[in-house]
Parts: sequence; structure tokens; C-alpha cells
Amino acid sequence: MHAESGRWLGMTSRLCVLLLGTALLLWASATWAHKGSDAYLNIDEGPDERPTLRLSLALKDLDMVLPVDADQDGKITWGEVRAAQADVAAYLGSGVLLSDTDGACTTVWTADGLERRSDGTYWVARTTVPCAGDTLQLQYLLLKEADSGHRLLASGRWGQRDLLATLAPGEILDLGQLMTGPRHQTPATTVWSYLGTGAVHMLDGYDHMAFLLALVLPMRLPLRRFFRPVRVMPLPRTALASDWMRMLTTVTAFTLGHSVTLALVSIGWLQANSDWVEPAIVISIGVSALLNLYPVQWLRTEWLAGVFGLVHGMGFAGLLLDAQAPLSLLPWALLGFNLGIEAAQLLLLLAWVLVCQPLQAAPWFATRFVRGLSWALVLFSLVLLTRFTGWF
Repeated sequence: MHAESGRWLGMTSRLCVLLLGTALLLWASATWAHKGSDAYLNIDEGPDERPTLRLSLALKDLDMVLPVDADQDGKITWGEVRAAQADVAAYLGSGVLLSDTDGACTTVWTADGLERRSDGTYWVARTTVPCAGDTLQLQYLLLKEADSGHRLLASGRWGQRDLLATLAPGEILDLGQLMTGPRHQTPATTVWSYLGTGAVHMLDGYDHMAFLLALVLPMRLPLRRFFRPVRVMPLPRTALASDWMRMLTTVTAFTLGHSVTLALVSIGWLQANSDWVEPAIVISIGVSALLNLYPVQWLRTEWLAGVFGLVHGMGFAGLLLDAQAPLSLLPWALLGFNLGIEAAQLLLLLAWVLVCQPLQAAPWFATRFVRGLSWALVLFSLVLLTRFTGWF
């Protein structure tokens, strides 16, 4: 009977590892194909009080809704960009709508070249707002059907005040109310706006989530009061308490690490290049997973989390840099963005603890589940690294 049960548990553990490993590789392919997308809108009132809008939209996002890559070879050439100019201008005109008390304000977008940002090449377009005032509203509709996670990050000056806001497709930015009404821009509204942006950025960041998984994977964190393990393998109370404390200190070290570099890069005291930051983040996943397989006794998980957290913070900072937040609102945007990252991080860790409750006390958890999933994470990081470096 015991042999039969042991074979069943062994098959179950191998199946779990196989399914999770397959899911990781599919996740890598799917998220590489299209990560969460953002567009950037800069508002400049100008000396003649006729505001100018400058919109940056990723070419890969435009290609989801328009045939920008005409020959569908996966590479968008300058010739294809020029050929698509009229279609893009019409699409922007129908997707960024301005209106006031007198009705719609018709805008004409003109191409303003291409620019390189942290996550790829962007189409840049400009338009001059033909109407302005305390009743002006902007409705954002771009990519509404194609990407529900898409966001517009707006910044600049309006009503002689700094502006910083985020919009999902379909939402309206009430410029008049934002500046002069009861919903005017305050530190609290900036924190709240960027809290959601930080949470979405973390949940879209498959590399950050995989790194956290690699760190906490070998930790046993049972909630014995609420769950009955499949087959209990007695563990000393001190060992259980130690793993809970280790997770707490590990998460704290990671938080401190990425908070420091996120702030330094955002305020311009430190430079980060995505050409090496992104591969370094992927390497951190593989190294952490390998240490689960071949532990180094003197290397503490907290130190690893803190050091690699510094690198991950540079990756987080890319979005805030691209948003070009005004200096007066940057500290509040940083606070909200960081709080959003932490909220999403804690939610992910809680989900991991709950999901693993039936498995953690099983005798095969450390020998098969942890090792198998660690190898899957190593393979996951290698797949991503080859894509970033272009080796294959």
C-alpha cells in the first residue's frame, strides 16, 4: 500500500514539475511576443497659448492595429514607416479625441520621426490643439480592442501647472477639472495614479516575477492552521520560523535594493542602459535558480536579493524615465509607483504560499518539485537571454 502511494506521489510530483516548467516556457514565449505596452503624451502650452501635443506610440503596438509591417517579415523598415504615415495619422485622429463645451475639436496629427526608448522604437506625432480652456477634455481610445493592459502616460504643463496622469484606453482626461476643479492635481492624486501603474508594471514583468519565484522556491512556509499537507514530513518549529523570517528579510532586501536604484535613475543621478540591464535581470533569474540546485553555504539569500534588486530597480525605472515626469510631481510618482510594485509583489507571494500549501510538507517537495522547477527557471532564463542577445 505504501509503495503504491509512493508511486502515485512520485508521478504527481513529476507531473506538477512538468506542467509548471512547460507553463514557464510558454509564458516566456508569449510575454516576449508582446509585453505590456505604454504610450507617452507630452503637453506643452507654448508661448502663444496654443498647446502642442506630442504623442509617442510603439511601432510594435501600431502593428497590432495597422499593417505597418507590410510584408510581415517581423522587421519594420523606414520605407514601411513612410508608407504607413497617412493610415497612422488617421488612426491617431480617431483615437485621441479632444472636445470642449462647443463640441469636438478636430486635430490633425503630423509625423515627427522615430525615437528609441527603453523597450523599442516609437512613432512620434505632433498636433496643435485648436481649442483650449477650462472645459477641455481628452478621451484616449488607442489600442482599446487590441490590448486591455495598454496605458497612456501624460505629462507636461497645463494651466501653468505641472501635469502627470495615466489613462487606460477608453478613459477621459478632464484637463480643466484636473487643473482648477475639485479633482485638481495633488500629491495624493499623483500617488494614487502611479500606484496602479506600478502594480500593473510588476504584474506584466515576467522577469521580476520569475526572480522572486526563484528566491522563495526552496522556502517552506506552511499555514498549518488552515491547510492539511498531503503527507506530513515533520519539521522543527525553529526551521519553519527561520524560513518565514528568511522570506521576510529577502523581500525587504529586494525592496530596498530596487527602491534605491529606481529613485537614483529616475532623478538622473544614475544612468541605466536597457542593453545590459534587461540581460542582467534575466541572468539574475538563472543564477538564483542555480543556487537552489547547488547552494553556496556562505551566500545568504538576503544578500542576493539586495544586490540583484539594485539591477531590477534600473529596469523598473525605464517607465518613469520615458514618462518624463515633471520635477515637482516626480517624488509623488516615485512613491506611488514603488507602493504599487510592493502591493503586487506581496500579492504574488501570498498567492505562491497559498498554492503551495498542499505540496510543501510532502517528502518529494525539496527533492523533486524544488529541483525540477529550479531547472525549469534556468531553462527559462536561457531562452530569454538568447532572445535578448540575439544568439539564435
